[in-house]
Amino acid sequence: DRLTGLPNRFLLREQAENAIREAHERGQVLAMLLIDLDGFKSINDSFGHATGDNLLKLASARLHQHLRNSDLFGRFSDDEFIVLLRDLSEPEDAGHVAR
Repeated sequence: DRLTGLPNRFLLREQAENAIREAHERGQVLAMLLIDLDGFKSINDSFGHATGDNLLKLASARLHQHLRNSDLFGRFSDDEFIVLLRDLSEPEDAGHVAR
């Protein structure tokens, strides 16, 4: 993604397919989170696209700080991000990360 520097939806899909296949082969647990920035359209409409772009960059950087190196993270659409949590001990661990 040119704006955030993150993998875009196409690269993320390729990476996710590989990670899912690898997890299945190794019997590992993984989870996918969809993160949507609520109210993003109103920010773009009220303050302009430059402000919206800055918000996307800041939000993606902040989210990325809280992830592990093994996790996959990318921009899915305008205001949506995908996180693929790899090597989880239990499926419930995804809920802890989401909070």
